[in-house]
Amino acid sequence: MVHGGWVKGNLPEAPGFVCDIGAGSGRDANWLAEKGWDVIAVEPSRGMRELAIPKSHPNVTWLDDSLPEFSRLRARPPLRPGAAQRRLDA
Repeated sequence: MVHGGWVKGNLPEAPGFVCDIGAGSGRDANWLAEKGWDVIAVEPSRGMRELAIPKSHPNVTWLDDSLPEFSRLRARPPLRPGAAQRRLDA
């Protein structure tokens, strides 16, 4: 995890819900999911999502969205506790 030093002082110890904006390959999203977090990985590049999803942790939900609107992210119903999803939104 590239941002490991930052996470230690800025992320709560108890896992919960987190959103990885610009998730790319899913490296950070998968790391967080392995630590118990439910992750929505937002990535506008279909190609990146298609490469990342097969290697994705079950607690990572993929979403096609982008700055500045985040229209799909804002329209999503919240994840239910323990409800992991893997999806590719067109």
